[in-house]
Amino acid sequence: MEIRELLRVMIQRGASDLYLTTASPPMYRIEGITQPVGNQPLTPDMLRGLADSFMSQTEKLEFGEKLEMTLALAYEDLGR
Repeated sequence: MEIRELLRVMIQRGASDLYLTTASPPMYRIEGITQPVGNQPLTPDMLRGLADSFMSQTEKLEFGEKLEMTLALAYEDLGR
């Protein structure tokens, strides 16, 4: 599972938000309703791999303190 693919599907489905939480599949918010993406729950290692692919060192430290992170990602070919 890669963040770019999750974002690509997010755009296709018209989702406004993506939520990544351990023991839960990735979730999209579409028209105010949170919906799972598939049925495979994220393990701590899977989530760590996803986070490592887009979080800066500062964001990782902040996450380690708060155990929560709100991010805005922008990709040239996908948008913000």
